[in-house]
Amino acid sequence: MTTQRQKTVKHGVSDNFIAGFASGVTGTVIGYPLDLVKTRLQVSIKEHKLQGVSTSFAMTSSILKNEGPRAFFKGLLTPLVSISMISSITFSSYSWLRSSPFIQASSGWDYRNGVAACICAPITTPITTLEGLVRVRYYFWKSVV
Repeated sequence: MTTQRQKTVKHGVSDNFIAGFASGVTGTVIGYPLDLVKTRLQVSIKEHKLQGVSTSFAMTSSILKNEGPRAFFKGLLTPLVSISMISSITFSSYSWLRSSPFIQASSGWDYRNGVAACICAPITTPITTLEGLVRVRYYFWKSVV
């Protein structure tokens, strides 16, 4: 019997940037409708406008019946862009950090992978904070004007 050696493929920072972007797009497109239903359900309960809509299934049916399937994706563009960019930066910075000469993490579980992941948070925090500030201010000014 002959054994085949598996080739180890090293992915660069740019590959991880693209993978992060794809992950952000996929997660946002799948999660946004679910978040919309949850938010609408919370608002309807808070405003005491239940009108028979007390479950997520009932809220989903109500949105489909009254607004159509496109309603699940209203306002998707802003989180799609922001979350995709944040995921891209997180994936690529983690890739860069774990292969840096200071950390040199190996594949699989290694405490150095955890260190690289912990260092990613301060890298992405200014970006997520700025994105959140711009989003909140935009919607605030949009509601005032």
